[in-house]
Amino acid sequence: AEEALASGRAAEIFGRMIAAQGGPADFVENADAYLKFAPIVRDIKAKSNGFVSNINTRSIGLSIVALGGGRTRADQDVDHGVGIVHCSGLGTKVLVGDRLCQIIANTQEQADVAERAIHSAYLIEDSPISVVPVVHDIIRP
Repeated sequence: AEEALASGRAAEIFGRMIAAQGGPADFVENADAYLKFAPIVRDIKAKSNGFVSNINTRSIGLSIVALGGGRTRADQDVDHGVGIVHCSGLGTKVLVGDRLCQIIANTQEQADVAERAIHSAYLIEDSPISVVPVVHDIIRP
């Protein structure tokens, strides 16, 4: 995997996948021309010291919908320029002021709503937790 990233092979395959699905053939080379980000970028900071022991991911997902980055009906448009990124994962040690994640929004009001949701979604406790690995095993031929 490291070799595929370092050699550029992964980006090449990703570009072919985008083109095969009707996207621009030059997406990888000119990503900035196609990806327009919303103007408000806000770091959401930890309010206490400790360890991230639980994250209500459904709440975070619904905040992305509220930002316009998702939809509740098939006829709604999706704003690909908004979102929540750089999220601290389970088990992460945080200090007051450390970034839990970052919001990208179109308005201050949307960012405020998403910030409240994120603070409600993150549970920070004093003791570290055992984090179950995301990948349990890799099966190779």
